[in-house]
Amino acid sequence: MLPDGDSRLGLETQLASKQREWKELQALRVHQLEGSLRKAQEESSSLREQYQQLREDFQFNLVILEERDRELERYDVITARALTLEQDRYTSLGRLLSIFMGHMQIKKSLQMHSCIHSQTQLFSVCVCLSSIAEGCERVKWDLLHRIDEAEVQMEMTAAFKREVRQREHEFNMKMDEMCAVVLSHELKVKMLSKETEIHCQVQLQATEALKAQEEFCQQIQAQLQQKDQEIKRLNTMPHTEGTAGCHRAERSDNPKVKLTPTEKKKHKNKNHIAINHRHCVCFQRLHKELETVKTSWDKYMMEVSRKSVVKDTEIIALQEKETKLKTELERSRYKQQLSAGLKREHALGQVRVQVELEWQRCCEDMKAELCLANEQLIQGLTQARDQVKAELKEKEQELQDLTVLLRSVKTERDHAIQGLTPKVDFLASEQIRHLQEQNNILRAVVTQMRKEMEGLSHQPPPPQGPQQLSPSHIIQHLGSNHPSFNLHTADAQKAIGPPPQSTDISSKVSPAGVDKVLKERGFDMLSLFKSDLVIYRSGKLLCKLLQQPIFSLSSPQSALPQQLREENLHLKQPQMSSQFQHVQGQRNHPPNMHTRLKKAASCIAHLSRDKQQLIEMCNSLRAQITNAGLKGTKTDTYKPELPEKEIQGDQQDRLSALEKLQYQLTTQVPPQGHSFTPSLPHCSLAGCSLFMFSCFTTSHSSCEGITRML
Repeated sequence: MLPDGDSRLGLETQLASKQREWKELQALRVHQLEGSLRKAQEESSSLREQYQQLREDFQFNLVILEERDRELERYDVITARALTLEQDRYTSLGRLLSIFMGHMQIKKSLQMHSCIHSQTQLFSVCVCLSSIAEGCERVKWDLLHRIDEAEVQMEMTAAFKREVRQREHEFNMKMDEMCAVVLSHELKVKMLSKETEIHCQVQLQATEALKAQEEFCQQIQAQLQQKDQEIKRLNTMPHTEGTAGCHRAERSDNPKVKLTPTEKKKHKNKNHIAINHRHCVCFQRLHKELETVKTSWDKYMMEVSRKSVVKDTEIIALQEKETKLKTELERSRYKQQLSAGLKREHALGQVRVQVELEWQRCCEDMKAELCLANEQLIQGLTQARDQVKAELKEKEQELQDLTVLLRSVKTERDHAIQGLTPKVDFLASEQIRHLQEQNNILRAVVTQMRKEMEGLSHQPPPPQGPQQLSPSHIIQHLGSNHPSFNLHTADAQKAIGPPPQSTDISSKVSPAGVDKVLKERGFDMLSLFKSDLVIYRSGKLLCKLLQQPIFSLSSPQSALPQQLREENLHLKQPQMSSQFQHVQGQRNHPPNMHTRLKKAASCIAHLSRDKQQLIEMCNSLRAQITNAGLKGTKTDTYKPELPEKEIQGDQQDRLSALEKLQYQLTTQVPPQGHSFTPSLPHCSLAGCSLFMFSCFTTSHSSCEGITRML
C-alpha cells in the first residue's frame, strides 16, 4: 500500500505542478492580451491625436482664410474711404466754386446797385439792357453748370456700374472658392469617417478574437477536467479488477484444490504487479497525450501570436502609409491654396494699382479742367469788371458835368434873386456864421487827414520781413474789392472841392432857405467826416502795421493794443468835441432831431455794411490761403518726404494760428505776456485784413457812441 500512496502523492504533486504551470501560462497569456490591448489603446490614442492635429490644422487654415477675408474687406474699406475722400474733395471744390460765384454775383449786384443809385432817369434804358444781359449770362452759366453736373453724374453712374460689376465678379469668384473649400472639407470629413469605421471594425475583430481565444481556453479547461476524471476512474479501476480476478481464481480453484497462503501471496503479488504495470502504461500514455496537447497548444499559440504580430505590423505599415499620403495631400492642397492666394493677391494688387492710376489720371484731368474753367471765369470776370469800371468812370464824369451845370444854374438863379430878397436879421446871420465856422473846421480836419494819409502812404516800406505788402497794394486791393472805399474818397473830394458861395449872398437870400441849405450841407459833411475818419484810422493802422515785419508779432502784444487805444482816444476826442459843440448849438431846434436820427441810422447801416464787406474779405482771404495750401500739398504729393497727414496737420496748424490771431486782434483787452509765432509765411495780407476788421469794429463802436449822444 505504501507504493500506491507514494504514487498518488507523486501524481498529486505532478497535477499541482501542471495546474501551476497552466495558471502561469494563463497569466502570461492574459498579460500578453493586456499588452496587446494597451498597444491598441495607444494606437487609438495616437490616431485620436492625429485626428485632433488634423482638426487643429484645419481650423488654422480656416483662421488664415478668415484673416485673408478680413484683409480683403479692409482693402475694400480703404478703397471706399478713398472714393469718399475724392467725392468730398469734389464736393468741397464745387462748394468753393459756388461760394466764389456767389461772391462774384454779390459784387456784381453791389456794383449794379451803386450804378443804379448813381444814375438818373436818363440811363434807365441802359440799366434795363444791363439787367437783361446779366439775366442772359446767368441763364447761360446755369445751363453750363447743369451740363457739367449732368456729365459728372453720367461719369459717376458709369463708374458706379463698373464697380458694381467688378464687385459681383469678385463675389462670384469668392463663392466658387468657398464652394471648393467646402467640398474639400467634406471629402476630408468622409475620409476621416471611413478611417474611424475601419478602426472600429479592427477593434471589433480584436474583441471577437479575444472572445474566441477565451472560448478555446474554456474548451481546453473542460478537456483537462475530462482527462482528470478519466485518470481518477483509471485509479479506481485496478482494485475492482484485482478483486474480480481473485474471485475468478477462487471460483476456478475452489471446487478442485485449495491454495496455500504462500501461493495466495504470490498470486496476489503477480496481480498487483500486473495492475501496476497497467497503471504505468496508462500513466505513460496519459503523459504522452499531455505532452502532445502541450506541444499542440504551444504551436497554436505561436501561430496565433505570429499572425497577430504580422497583422499588427501590417496595420502599422498601412497607417504610416495613410498618414504619409494624408500629409502629402494636405501639403499639396495647402501649396495649391497658397499659390492661388498669391495669384489672387497679385491680381488684386495689379487691379488696385490700375484703379489708383485711373483715379489719379481722372483727378488730374478734372483738376486741369477746373483750372482752365477757373482761369476762363477769372478772365471773363476781370473783363466784365474792367468794363463796369470804365462805364462807372464815364458815368461819374457825366455826373460831374451835371453837377457843374447845376452849380452854374444855381449861381444864375442866385444872381437873379439878388434884387428881390430882403435883408437878413441878426439871428440868421449868427447861425449862418456858426455853420460856416463848423464847415471850415471840418474842411481843415479833412485836409489834414488827407495830408497825413498821403504822407503815410508815401513812406518807404521797411527792408526786413519776408513777403511784406506795401500800403498802395493794400489800398488798391481794398478799392478793387470794396467800391465804397473809392466812393467815399470821391464824395469827400466833391464835397471839399468847390467852395460854397453862401458867404457872398448871405445878405440877399432868405434866412429859411439859407438855414435849410446849410443844415443839409453840414449833415452831409458830418457823414463824410465819419466815413473819412474810419478810412483814415484803418489806413493809418495798416501803414503802421506794414512798417513793422510780420514775424515781430511773436513778442508780447502789450504795445500794439496800447497804441490802438491811444489812437482811438486821439480820434474820438476831436470828433466828440466837434459833435458835442454841434449838438449844443443845435439843441434849441427840436424839429431837426428826427432828421439827425435818420442820418445817424443811415451812418450805422453804412458802417455795418462796410463791416460785413470786411468780414467777407477776411473769409475770401482765408479761402485763398487754404486753396494755396491745398495747391501746395497737391504739388508736393509726388514727394515721398512729406506724407499727407503732416501736410494736413500743417494746414490745421495754420488755420488755428489765423483763428488765434483774429481772436487776439478782435479782443479789446488781450492778455499780457501772450506770445504768438505765426507759422504761415504768406499770412501778411490776412493779418492786415484782420487788423482792419478790429480797427473797423472800434470805429463802429465810437460812431455808435456819437449817434447815442445825438
